[in-house]
Amino acid sequence: MAAYHPLLDVAVPKGIEYSTLDDTVMGGSNWTDSFIQQTGFAFLIGGGVGTAVGTLQGIRQTTGNPHMKLRVNGILNAAGRRGSLWANSAAAVVLTFHCSRKVVSLAVKNKDDDAINYIGCAVAVGALLGAAKGTKQGIMGAIMGAGIGTIGYLGTHSLSHSN
Repeated sequence: MAAYHPLLDVAVPKGIEYSTLDDTVMGGSNWTDSFIQQTGFAFLIGGGVGTAVGTLQGIRQTTGNPHMKLRVNGILNAAGRRGSLWANSAAAVVLTFHCSRKVVSLAVKNKDDDAINYIGCAVAVGALLGAAKGTKQGIMGAIMGAGIGTIGYLGTHSLSHSN
């Protein structure tokens, strides 16, 4: 039983209260929860991969330098440069994907987790990002988007139905 606190006009709990996580928090069933969570994951994963790539690039570039301080500085500069670039790029791709998916699902008025929406928006985002470098890169981006979108849809679809 919770005690009533008259000055705060709230019930103050006595003892330990356990909080429970319901499906909306754990499952990410809300579109905005999923949007923010996946954009954050993409930023973190992109930053990690970019930092690793930048570290390897920095090691290769500074192998001939005899001064350890300059080598470490070169490695850190390359890691920071690549890490931030990859993190921002990955987050921008996921952000564009989710926004286009939401616009398509609102325009067509069907379920947001439909396979056609998911894979079609991945193709569109891949083509859009590749089109800036030319037609051939746009087609390759669309093909990569289709593959990644299919894998992503199958992964999220199998995870949501396994519970």
